[in-house]
Amino acid sequence: MTIPSTLSRTGNLTGASTAIYDPAAGTDPVVSDAGRTPFPGNIIPAARINPVAAAILALVPAPNQSFNVAAPTNNYYAVLPFTKTEDSVDAKIDYSIADRDRLTGRFSFQRPVVFQAPLFGMAGGDGPSTAFMGTGTQKTYSTGIDYNRTISATLLTEARIGVAHYHNNAYPSDYGSNDSTNAGIPGVNLASDPFTSGMVAINVGGNGGALNTPSVTQTANQWGPIGITHQIGAGIPWFTTTNLAQPFGAGIFGSTGRNVLSGPGMFRIDMSMFKTFQVTERFKMELRGESVDLTNTPAFGQPNLTCCTSTNANFGAITSTLASGAGVNGIGNFGRTLQIAAKLTF
Repeated sequence: MTIPSTLSRTGNLTGASTAIYDPAAGTDPVVSDAGRTPFPGNIIPAARINPVAAAILALVPAPNQSFNVAAPTNNYYAVLPFTKTEDSVDAKIDYSIADRDRLTGRFSFQRPVVFQAPLFGMAGGDGPSTAFMGTGTQKTYSTGIDYNRTISATLLTEARIGVAHYHNNAYPSDYGSNDSTNAGIPGVNLASDPFTSGMVAINVGGNGGALNTPSVTQTANQWGPIGITHQIGAGIPWFTTTNLAQPFGAGIFGSTGRNVLSGPGMFRIDMSMFKTFQVTERFKMELRGESVDLTNTPAFGQPNLTCCTSTNANFGAITSTLASGAGVNGIGNFGRTLQIAAKLTF
C-alpha cells in the first residue's frame, strides 16, 4: 500500500520529480505550463492546506517501509487483526403424551461476532480482499414443535411448525466516534442519531444531477407519512410516493430517514407425508410424498427506489420476484415441487 509521506502531508514536496503549481495563480493548464506559477521549492504553504483535509490525513498512519521520495510506492504494510467469537445454545425436549402420541420441542440460538480491523485504524481503509472493516453481529434463533401420532402399526402422522429469526448488525470501525466533528466538519455527527457517527463519506465522481447533488449519494425529501399499499405490479406503487420529492437547490440533502420503508414479506409451507408397510416379517416398504412450497406462494423483490425522475414510471413499484436461493436465509422463488419416493428396508 502506498500512502503520503510525513513531509508531503505538511506540504513539503521537495522530493517530487515534477513541479507543483499554485492553482490560484496563472492560467488553466490545458495544453502547457505557460502562465502558471510553481510553488517555490515545491513547498505548499501551511496556510494553503485545508484544515479539514489535514485533520483527516492525520488519522492515517505514517509509512513504515522504505521508499523512494521521488516516487514512493509500497511504503506501508500492516497485518490486520481478525477475530470471530460465537455463542450458541441448542436444546430439545421429548415428551411422550401417551403410547401413540409424542411431542418434541427444540430451540437453537447462535450469535457470532466478527471483527475485521481496517488498514488505517479509525481512518478506515481496505481490508483483505475488500472485506467489510468493522464489527458484524448476526443473531439467529429458531424454534419448532413436532407432534407425532401413531394411528396404526403401518400409519404414522406428523405435524410440524417452526419459526426462524435472523438479525444482522454491521458497524464500521469508527461507529460511535465524532471523527467528522473533530476534523472540523460540522452538522454530520448528530448526538440524536448514532448512525451519523464516524467520518463522513463523500464519493467524488458520481452523478447526482437528477437530485441536484452532483458527486454525492442522495436521498429524497419526505414531506409527510409514507403508507404501505401492499399492491404489486408495474406502475402500481407498493408505498405511497406523493410525500417524496426532489430536494430543492444545489447541494441540499434530502430528509428521508432510515428504515422508513419495508418491502414484502416471504411465506412458504413445506409438507411431507409417509406410510410404512410391513411386506413380510423381514421386509418393510416406506412410501413418502413431499412438497416444497406447497402453496406456490411467490417471493417478491424490493420496490423500485429511483425517485424523482420523469422517466421512471415504476418508482415505488415491485416488478420482479426473488431468484431461487435469494432473500433472507436463501428463501427465494423455488416454485412448487412435488416428489414421491419409495424405500425398501430389510
